[in-house]
Amino acid sequence: MKKMFYRFFVVASVCSIFLIIGCEGSEGPVGPAGEDGNANVKSEIIRVFGYDWEYIDGLYGIDIYTSLITQDIVNSGLVYVFLEAGDGIWFALPYQTMGFAFGQNDLAIWTQGQAVTTQTTTFRLVVIEGELIGKAAGINFKNYEEVKSFFNLKD
Repeated sequence: MKKMFYRFFVVASVCSIFLIIGCEGSEGPVGPAGEDGNANVKSEIIRVFGYDWEYIDGLYGIDIYTSLITQDIVNSGLVYVFLEAGDGIWFALPYQTMGFAFGQNDLAIWTQGQAVTTQTTTFRLVVIEGELIGKAAGINFKNYEEVKSFFNLKD
């Protein structure tokens, strides 16, 4: 098996070298400009199913792993969580009996109400790196549409 892998590796390497060396011709035309984005703001949709909630000490809670909340975000960034109410309406947490907390790679959402624990609930996590905070002065972070527009977020 090792000999077969070694032979495959050698043949693939030799073919790659010929392909790289054999590239000739003029450079192609410049492509069209892409859409503006924002690499310092990230968001993701989180769907929580009714059976995912745990009941502890009078609260229903869920602990979610997310790679978007880095130690830099914890130290100097912003974290927002929005609850989808349907028809494109988003409410910022905390909202009514719901709240959240976060740490590195961790998002905890809780509620006192049992209603959300019987259905699929959709949340949107938005994280913003620290250097953008000053540029976002005047943004209403409780309004998802305003956040989406300012940071050019895609649904």
